[in-house]
Amino acid sequence: MPKSTRTKKRTHHQKDIFARSQQKQNDRKNQQLCAQVGRAVNDALSLSEDIRLSTLWVDAVIPDPGPHRLLVTLHLDEFSSDIADLTVLKTLLAKSKNRIREEVAASITRRRTPHLTFMILEKPSS
Repeated sequence: MPKSTRTKKRTHHQKDIFARSQQKQNDRKNQQLCAQVGRAVNDALSLSEDIRLSTLWVDAVIPDPGPHRLLVTLHLDEFSSDIADLTVLKTLLAKSKNRIREEVAASITRRRTPHLTFMILEKPSS
């Protein structure tokens, strides 16, 4: 007797389970990327030639709106928060953005380096 050539189709429930597992995997990969970028940005800032940039620390890295753009929130260390001028820091950060992105590219395992957007918080989030 010939075998049936009918292919088994996924049910709606099976498709939903598959989609959820794919979403979990994507979320995990995004979290890994954000953690890698956070470490790389911290390293780049701490090794910066301008001592004022080394007073900044990564508070959080989140996809903005997807993994190709990341929002990096920074805060000042507790010793510099009273004397730092946020406008000057933002200007220095904007000038160093390409160098920081190069550092990130060297340390992550991705074909394309995500675009980074920086935001400086006056106090770290709890």
